[in-house]
Amino acid sequence: DRHGSLKNYRLAKQTVLRWQDPQDIAILNQDDADVASWPTHGRTLFFGCHDQGREGLFLNAHRSAIFRYAGQERTLAVPEWLNLPGIHNLQNALAASCAACVLDVTETAIASGLKGYQALPHRLELVAEVKGRQFFNDSLATTPESAMVALAAFERPIILFAGGYDKGSDLTAMARAIAAKPAKAVALMGQTGPGLNALLDQFDPQQQVRRQVCETFEATFKWAILQSQPGDILLLSPGCASYDWFRNFADRGTQFRDLVLDCGRLIADE
Repeated sequence: DRHGSLKNYRLAKQTVLRWQDPQDIAILNQDDADVASWPTHGRTLFFGCHDQGREGLFLNAHRSAIFRYAGQERTLAVPEWLNLPGIHNLQNALAASCAACVLDVTETAIASGLKGYQALPHRLELVAEVKGRQFFNDSLATTPESAMVALAAFERPIILFAGGYDKGSDLTAMARAIAAKPAKAVALMGQTGPGLNALLDQFDPQQQVRRQVCETFEATFKWAILQSQPGDILLLSPGCASYDWFRNFADRGTQFRDLVLDCGRLIADE
């Protein structure tokens, strides 16, 4: 909203590259065709999930990572060291590890940093595991695209908390992703709950994904708990803003965390 257009947003992001000198280094995402082509006066290294022989840090066929720079190569067990779910977190880890390697940080230090790193609050944050169920707070996912990334981050069955304030986003792709995953169940919240439910009817007419439009956050949480069993992921990744039921995304995530920490009784009474 602040930038007004994707073009202006891109130009703002490119400012850090625009003022680089030849002795500087730009580390760009090879897997993003747009970003990979951004201009810089510095030396470009890449990171990505497929090794194409460039300089930088890439996953290889053995699911470790190879760093290639200044005629030297070294292998790092980045996926093994990272405790966070999702391809986006792995890409972030590759980018950070690439920068660390350029600065001659030791393998031991890189491994320690990744192994000890915890998700920031409201960003695919593991709140707790309660009676075999893992609860993730991704309240900062206020766009459909970010919710889709979170949905793709897990292999285990997902019960999704989705919906919220209607800021005019097109939720079609999000509904398609929920149906295609498929999620095990979806608790639908806020202003966009009914519309998202209608979209899910299009992509999942047989209702393989159980769903319920809920009237309050407490009711949403209780319904989701009743759909769960040990081994499930309960994921707050709404894909929408929070302003209808909450002060902001942080308030939404905090209320979710509070409900999680008090949910043992709900599960016991199921």
